[in-house]
Amino acid sequence: MGPPRAVQGGPAPNPLVANPLDVWQETIDELSKTHMRPDYGDVQIAYYNVGLGARKDRPFRGKPNQQQAEDYFRRLVWHATGPARYRRNVPSERARRRRVDICLMAVRTLHQYKYDNWDRSHGRINLSSQDRPRGLPARLWADLPDPLPTWREMSARIRQGKALRNTLQILYQPSGDLSLTTREMLDNMSRKYLELTRYLDACPTSGFTASNAVGEAEFVCVNFPNDGNSLWYSLAYGPPASGRHRESWAVIKSQIWNYFNAVLYDEYHPRHRMYVVLEQQSRQEIADRDPDSQRLWGNMSIRRSLYINKPDSGPPMYCQFEGILQVIADFFGKEVIVFDRNLPDLNLAANLRHDPPREYNCRVYGRPDHGFDRGQILLVTDSTRKEYQIATYPDGHPEQYFDTSMWDSGHRYGWINAPWMTRPLPDGYEPILLPRAPIDDRVFTRLKSELLLEFLGCGNAISVDTTRPWSQGMELILPDPQDCGWDAERRSLDLLPPPVVYEHGRHNVVVGIYVDKDGRDRWPQWDNVKAYEAHKFQQEAKQLGINIVPINMSERYNPTVKESSQKG
Repeated sequence: MGPPRAVQGGPAPNPLVANPLDVWQETIDELSKTHMRPDYGDVQIAYYNVGLGARKDRPFRGKPNQQQAEDYFRRLVWHATGPARYRRNVPSERARRRRVDICLMAVRTLHQYKYDNWDRSHGRINLSSQDRPRGLPARLWADLPDPLPTWREMSARIRQGKALRNTLQILYQPSGDLSLTTREMLDNMSRKYLELTRYLDACPTSGFTASNAVGEAEFVCVNFPNDGNSLWYSLAYGPPASGRHRESWAVIKSQIWNYFNAVLYDEYHPRHRMYVVLEQQSRQEIADRDPDSQRLWGNMSIRRSLYINKPDSGPPMYCQFEGILQVIADFFGKEVIVFDRNLPDLNLAANLRHDPPREYNCRVYGRPDHGFDRGQILLVTDSTRKEYQIATYPDGHPEQYFDTSMWDSGHRYGWINAPWMTRPLPDGYEPILLPRAPIDDRVFTRLKSELLLEFLGCGNAISVDTTRPWSQGMELILPDPQDCGWDAERRSLDLLPPPVVYEHGRHNVVVGIYVDKDGRDRWPQWDNVKAYEAHKFQQEAKQLGINIVPINMSERYNPTVKESSQKG
């Protein structure tokens, strides 16, 4: 075997470091091999894994000084965390994951840090004293033992470590240091506090506050099951139904489903152009918030979420769009106020014996006069906007009006990207006033029994009803408002031209199939498993930096297409 080769490219050695160490190509290659094992806190194995320990048929480099080690680790991590760019590397994501984990654990062990606080994509290491094991004295680089000088000693140490880990596995015992670092404690407390916050907000003795134009108001919230229909539970069983029969969540959702689709199909409706904008904007809203969501779940939008009712449908079922709040405000003819639950403060979350006061910011939707005339809908959500609760005033407090006069038109409608809404919005701008609230119009609230049963039975809103074209659930190809020159909110009725009939796509909106940049149909990644389980896989994949490639439907259903493309 020839002399070791230095890796080409990457960061240059620090010019201030005397006699910098080369990063060997063999070190990077071996990190991906299956015989390599994490060190689990063993300093000698960590030396070996990063190329500083004795190796067979390789010169022993000895223990570098701290400056040399820091410079070496910086360049090693850069090469190890990158893609499989080298020909001899195994070009799989699993091999890359192994290489990254082993390398970063070794660097962590040699720094006497425990917490896995890494940016695996770019090789960044962000460490502080909070990442050291608690209760253990800090060991300086000079205090670490020297690497074992011979391959015989090093190989014996590797075998000993492997035997110990095998024994622990047989006894179902974990490996490594089990004590928590300060950062792990604070993170765990923060997550637990965040889980408890929705329940603390519902306690009459706790609750939360929000500031309005006349001062501070106190609220408590009502908890509903944490699933994709929590918004509809809140609307059906909370104060929005006051003075009316408290209808089932499925009735409320089906009515808004019917109303929203009816407006999209009616070019003369006063809200038609706005809802076209809201539907298209909802897709981009999710793409901006979660860039990988389309590959994993397909096209998500207001319309798709209204069609989906099955309990295991996952993120596509969540109506997590600002646009739906404007639709709800229009439908009920009320003012909608959404309180945003803040992330907990680490210092406050660290002590769960105390319930610190919580003050939330809020967003306002709908016309201010509707708040006076027809009332307000008060909702609570968090930054994901997936799950909602209804907010109420505490018992013993007379119901009061939440003064929203400080929220002008820019705050209420400035987020809508409609071409007729110039920036900044003029003072007093309001959308076209609807003749009456859609909830009072039987055209939108009266549904055939078989359609309503689709919602009540938690099935997708698809039926054989042909009286409503949207009952089939096909994709609706909507126009681009900019390309159409929609400089007005409502279509001109001067010449009464015939309405434009929008075309339907080839797929059902429930499926979420989307078109990639090359014009090919793509099926969502998690279409073959339960979506809630898939959501866990999605989060894990994102944490691991896995680049998931969507499935090409033409290859999926026609294997000959793939074979011919490979031959070509």
